[in-house]
Amino acid sequence: PITDKDDRKLLKNILSYQTKKNLQLEINKLKKEATELQSVVMKEDLRRMKKFLKRLEYVTIENILTKKGRFACEITAGDEIVITNMIFSGLFNELTIEQSVALLSCFVHNEGVGNASSSSANGTNGSEANTVLKFRSEMHKPFRSMLVIIKDILQSYKECHIPIDENDYINSFNPMLIDVTYAWAQGQKFVDICKISEVFEGSIIRSLRRLDELLRQLAAASLSIGNHELVNLFTEGSTKIRRGVV
Repeated sequence: PITDKDDRKLLKNILSYQTKKNLQLEINKLKKEATELQSVVMKEDLRRMKKFLKRLEYVTIENILTKKGRFACEITAGDEIVITNMIFSGLFNELTIEQSVALLSCFVHNEGVGNASSSSANGTNGSEANTVLKFRSEMHKPFRSMLVIIKDILQSYKECHIPIDENDYINSFNPMLIDVTYAWAQGQKFVDICKISEVFEGSIIRSLRRLDELLRQLAAASLSIGNHELVNLFTEGSTKIRRGVV
C-alpha cells in the first residue's frame, strides 16, 4: 500500500492524466466516426439531389447543365425550381404584366406564411377544381397553374427520396399580396392599395422591393437563354412596380 502522502498525490495525478488521455482518444475516435457518417449522409443527399435535377432536366445524364439549369442559376430571390418550371411550362406566355408580377408576389412575401395558401385553397392544396381563391378572378387560373407545378415538383422530391414537408412547402408560396401587387402594377396610389389588404404598409414595401429584385433576376435569366419576350415582360414589370414610395 502507498502510504506516503506525496506518492499518493503523484499516483492520483498519473491516474487522472491517464483517464483524460483515454477519454480524449475516445472523443477523437467518435469525432472521426461522426465525420465519416456525415460524409456518407452528404454523399447520399448529393446523389438524391442529382437524381432530382436530372429528372426535372436541369442537368443531363452526364451532369452537364441544361438550358433550364442555366436559367435557374440566375435566380436567388425566390424558389428557383418552381419559377424555372413555370417559365419553361410557358405559364408566363399567357399572362399580362400585371398578372405576372402579381403571381410572382407569392415568392417574396414571407410574413404571415402558414395558412395563407392553404386557406386560399380551402384545404385542397390548390390542385382541385373546387378551390376557393380569395383574390381577383383573373388571377385564379394562373394561381392554380402554379400550384399544379408545385405539386408536380413535390412528387419529384418524394420519388427521389428527398425529405420535405409538403404543407410547409406549399404554404411558403404566399398569395396575400396578389391583389395589392396587381393594383400597384396598374398604377394605383399606395394609400389605395393599403385599403385592400390587412398587411402592414412596411411589409408591403419590403415585399415589393424584393419582387423588384426577383423581376430583375428573371430578366437577366431570360436574356441568358435568349428569350427576349420574357426579358421585356419582366423588365416592364419591374418598371411598373418601381415607383413612388417603393
